[in-house]
Amino acid sequence: MNTHAAMAVREAADVLGITGGASLNEIRHRYRELMKEWHPDAAKSDPASSHQRTVTLNGAYELLLDYCTNHRFSFRLDDIKATMGKTPGEYWMERFGDDPLWS
Repeated sequence: MNTHAAMAVREAADVLGITGGASLNEIRHRYRELMKEWHPDAAKSDPASSHQRTVTLNGAYELLLDYCTNHRFSFRLDDIKATMGKTPGEYWMERFGDDPLWS
């Protein structure tokens, strides 16, 4: 992904108020919350500004969905372990495995 595309994804996340990581379900939930708030039929603000805000939200949501849907994931065992973290046993052995008190 080039820098411009990476910035577009970051900006789309900002539009939805996503500052860190989020699951696809969390992105959908946030989008729905904002749409309920800004939809021209429900918003208490100017219909024109509400319409513009919903257009912006839709664009950001579509870009994030496209990014999440087309992002390639590795299913190699080493990559899965690195992504999911260590098991309690692996953590213990890494921290205390060489300690004579615990081994």
